Amino acid sequence: GDEVARADTREAIGFLGAERTLAKGWDLAAGIAGHAWREPVRGEMSTAGVLARLTRASRTRGRVLSAELLWAGVYRRAHLEAEVVGKLGVVRVLPRLRLGWGEDLPLQAGFPLGGDDGFPGLHIGERRGDREAMLGLRFIFPIRGPLLGRFELATGWTGTGGGMLDGDGWVGGVRAGLGAETPVGPVRFEYGYSTEDRGAVLVRLGRWF
Repeated sequence: GDEVARADTREAIGFLGAERTLAKGWDLAAGIAGHAWREPVRGEMSTAGVLARLTRASRTRGRVLSAELLWAGVYRRAHLEAEVVGKLGVVRVLPRLRLGWGEDLPLQAGFPLGGDDGFPGLHIGERRGDREAMLGLRFIFPIRGPLLGRFELATGWTGTGGGMLDGDGWVGGVRAGLGAETPVGPVRFEYGYSTEDRGAVLVRLGRWF
């Protein structure tokens, strides 16, 4: 892809509300969120609105579900990310889903394809838009001792405006590599390739939240 010009942003975020821990790793938060920011196109902006967030965390895999809705005066944003785990013999199978929708979003609140984990063959943070749909399927299998093999297939789309699923620009990708579970979290060394005829290396030390 073509590298775009650098865009500098600044922001401050506040939250006033209540959080409740539910059974089996579920957490619910709701309240008022305030957001002040500066971006190149719209300059200095501020807004406040209602925020609701539901998350579920696993002791071994960290956050496995996150659903959030922010309805503010200047913009609206909704996001869902979920991952489940199954087994085929010694192979762990992890389907992954990301859906995002926004309206009049600040630049930094857009959805990069794949989120913090990125998309196979693309750099983390690429293809940012106010709509996102992504589906991935991971396979993790033991090799020897703590060493794990990792393989992922994914397809996804981001865009600006319009319906979530009526745009062109869907991309596919595959990523493979090695990893290990360590006391500081998972360690991963992987290489991905996309249908845009691009490749990218992913190195991850520890868990990103």
